[in-house]
Amino acid sequence: MVVAQLGARDHYAFARALKRAGRLRALVTDFWWDHGFRLPGSAGRRMSGRWHPDLAAAEVLHANAATLAFEWRVRSKVGNHWDPILARNEHFQRQALKLMARRFDHSSGIGDPGGGVLFSYSYASRELFRWARRRGWKTVLGQIDPGPVEDRMVRRLVERHPGFAGFQAAAPPGYHENLREEWEMADAIVVNSGWSYEALRSEGVPAERLHVVPIPYEAPERSASRRRYPERFTPARPLRLLFLGQVNLRKGVAELLGAMARLADQPVELHLVGPAGPPVPDRFANLHNVFWRGAVPRQDVGALFDAADLFVLPTHSDGFGLTQVEALAAGLPVLTSSSCARIVDDGRSGQVLEVVDEASIAAAVREVLREPSILAGWARSCALPEASRMDGVGRLLSALVDNLAAGGPSE
Repeated sequence: MVVAQLGARDHYAFARALKRAGRLRALVTDFWWDHGFRLPGSAGRRMSGRWHPDLAAAEVLHANAATLAFEWRVRSKVGNHWDPILARNEHFQRQALKLMARRFDHSSGIGDPGGGVLFSYSYASRELFRWARRRGWKTVLGQIDPGPVEDRMVRRLVERHPGFAGFQAAAPPGYHENLREEWEMADAIVVNSGWSYEALRSEGVPAERLHVVPIPYEAPERSASRRRYPERFTPARPLRLLFLGQVNLRKGVAELLGAMARLADQPVELHLVGPAGPPVPDRFANLHNVFWRGAVPRQDVGALFDAADLFVLPTHSDGFGLTQVEALAAGLPVLTSSSCARIVDDGRSGQVLEVVDEASIAAAVREVLREPSILAGWARSCALPEASRMDGVGRLLSALVDNLAAGGPSE
């Protein structure tokens, strides 16, 4: 299988799983940090994550020079949230088409191990699928989110929280029309959770083309810290909550901040880690129990997990929610919602909220403040879920490749 991937989504998880299973023919990406490439300053620090040792021996086709030139241009322009996203999706496809045509136009097809099958991610696959289908290849779409269902949810959230105007814009016209074209051209569509599966089914995607494959994850090798909780939390030793990810409405940040306002008189603090949007409403901007940390390098995440008592992901919609897996693998209990992959064992490794609002989040936090031993029990049950292990996901993807190959060329 050939994997076309813009950016380092999920740490190249599917490409790595296929490589381990012996089914990865090549990775096509926008930028690859090979050993001979160096960038100074913040740019180098930001782009150094565009590489993974599991793929050191893989064939990787990249467009480093074109990508850097494009990023310099797009970052120098002033526009809305969506302008660079749309431009980046189109630019990647143009570059990927050049790379694939140069490499594969004269090679054999479906009979090669993993060849003749193209896996590409939603919103940046339309032109790549057209190229693949003209050559008789099979196409697999990696759906990164719940699609139009999630977009309509974001629109409702923007209406519900007018004080966060501009904090997260809904998708522009045509965005999901392009996605529907990708759905039509895909021989198979991989979603990462039952939540996304139901969302796409509600949009009319046939069940027989949908395959639920969780995102694989392997915990980094490091010394495991034994998590300790006090008998009670105090101002000197408060309950430490950690949020890690895009700080936006979809992730439940408005409700999370509202809960922290309700908990202002309690010994609890929230550390928000990740890229933030525009300024939040005044009543949340200066909460004494909220610490805005901004984005941090990937190598610093382990220390954040170690320092926290409870990971919070009160998301309204996530195609998967990989951060909850990372937290569990680090032995950190998770407070999450039912609107993502069901990874947390409710009542054993954390708590799953069926309703995401200020009151529900605050009530869950108050419960562990009253009885810290709950957290200790949850921490003992934290572990990397079996469904997220790399080898198992590799077997699922390999079976999908075999089934597609056995079916002959796309119609």
